[in-house]
Amino acid sequence: MPTYADQVSLNVFSPGIYMAIDSSLSKTGLPIFMQRTVMFGQMGTDAQATAGQVVQIVTENDAKAAFGVDSMLHGMVKVFRKRNPYQTLLVVPLAENVAGNAAAGGITIAGAATKPMTQYFYIGSNIPYQLGVSSGEAAADVAGRLVTLVNNDPAAKVVATNDGADVTLTCKWKGETGNDIFIATRYHDDDTSTPGLTFAVTAMTGGTGNPDITDGLDALDDLTQYQGFVNPFTDTVNRGILRSELDDRWGPLRAVDGRVFSCVRTGVATLVSHAATANDQNYIPIDIGEDAASPSWEAAAAFAAAVMYYGAIDPGRPFQTLELVDIAGARSGKRRLGAENETLLAGGVSTTVVGDDGKVRIHRAVTSYTENELGAEDEAYKSLNTVMLMSYYRRSVINRFQLRFPRHKLKLTGGSQSSFVMSPETGIAEFLAHYKTMVDNDLMDDFDGYKADILAAKNENKRGRLDVFDRPRPIDQFHQLAVRAAFKLV
Repeated sequence: MPTYADQVSLNVFSPGIYMAIDSSLSKTGLPIFMQRTVMFGQMGTDAQATAGQVVQIVTENDAKAAFGVDSMLHGMVKVFRKRNPYQTLLVVPLAENVAGNAAAGGITIAGAATKPMTQYFYIGSNIPYQLGVSSGEAAADVAGRLVTLVNNDPAAKVVATNDGADVTLTCKWKGETGNDIFIATRYHDDDTSTPGLTFAVTAMTGGTGNPDITDGLDALDDLTQYQGFVNPFTDTVNRGILRSELDDRWGPLRAVDGRVFSCVRTGVATLVSHAATANDQNYIPIDIGEDAASPSWEAAAAFAAAVMYYGAIDPGRPFQTLELVDIAGARSGKRRLGAENETLLAGGVSTTVVGDDGKVRIHRAVTSYTENELGAEDEAYKSLNTVMLMSYYRRSVINRFQLRFPRHKLKLTGGSQSSFVMSPETGIAEFLAHYKTMVDNDLMDDFDGYKADILAAKNENKRGRLDVFDRPRPIDQFHQLAVRAAFKLV
């Protein structure tokens, strides 16, 4: 007969009552796991952090001190914390590529003002630099004062210089990301230009050479699960390095998977091609339009913040309509058409829309996975919710068995929890109980079908191993309503 208080030896002869406290059955319901997001990026001036080392960031002020107020990382943390203030955020600053080049653009001003005006200059956001222009002021004078205004802003992402009326804006760091800095003199419909002056904008370009993301991955723990990664470096080399790591984390031997969020500012066709070359269930390329006012790195951080926050509450609920807080999309007339968004979604790119209120919201969240290893079209991982649900399912199963069966024997049949014996029948009972809880919480579906499919057996060739085959049914998302309204005249 087994001893149920397994900490009390049968060799003890002293009389008494010996009661062991056992926590293995204390947990009811579904587990709640710590959510961790990793953010890669570059530092600005006066940074205190060290490149390649993980920094846990709690507040925006922490990011300002660690990375510099003019860094991309400060902006990323700022928008992330607006939506997601409490989850663990681990930031890995990366050293810039010494072989890279900084992006540059500019504004050429011509003419002379014919009346006083407050002139707006948008550089890197939808919040303009405001310059008071006097009647009769020459273009070169306006250019010189604009340079002073920009350079006096400690948060500016660019350094401004001028040669007469030609203003040059150069990104403060090297790399491709600098090409995404928005420059304009008009963004809102009611913006006007100073009479007598003209403004010719040259978009940022010439940024090359991204940091090596290997340094960031080396700083992470191999056994810790990081559910989200925000990566602003979307070049083929860095994307391949990150994919290799995430594929390995997705596999059964590690099972500490996570999703990568990146925003790519380019045309529809190029974006679809970018997603096709990735074809990865753990990679979520995001579109906010190449004419968006907010930089791509902040858009990726805002998207990740919303998905990570609400996905932890319910990974089965779709992310459509969630706002990307503090993100400015393209101005009116420059936004994506419905047909363009449909093309992007079919190609594995997550889409956004800009409302009449100017707010950017998630249109639909999908992964870049579109075909299997043989090239056949495959929608198994199309929905980001499906990937997140299966990730949670796996982790919750592992958690349940680690809590309830830490030191059990294995037999061909029979056994029970109280006798510390695992068997195929015990295993199936645990899986069914767990799945029923997930169905009751609207994370999985079709309990009867699941119950009919599940199989378990003690492995004949590997002692100590129980093999289970189950077929979970992750809950679907309500994206569309199709109605046939056949009216009748009476």
